[in-house]
Amino acid sequence: MVLNDEQVNRFFDTMDSLLYYVNERFHVVKDLSLESGTMMDDVKTAMVARELWNNVEIIDEFVSSNPHGLPQKWQLDGSMRFLISTRSCATKVDAACL
Repeated sequence: MVLNDEQVNRFFDTMDSLLYYVNERFHVVKDLSLESGTMMDDVKTAMVARELWNNVEIIDEFVSSNPHGLPQKWQLDGSMRFLISTRSCATKVDAACL
């Protein structure tokens, strides 16, 4: 699947919001930052992502509550759910390498 720039931005905005939501709900790490890119933040992000993939049912809760006010047109349709599932595989590999 090839995404245009708008779709890429939409994916990462949605994924980032979802990861923050998971961290808020499960209290995985303190001071989660997806923007800084430090090694510690990468480890924290991997820990939150692992919690997400262990609790994938939270995706439906995230979509229905829209806690971070994402535009309604960004509702997670089948293709966006596929992308999130695909990204989870890469995240699990990264987490396993820590």
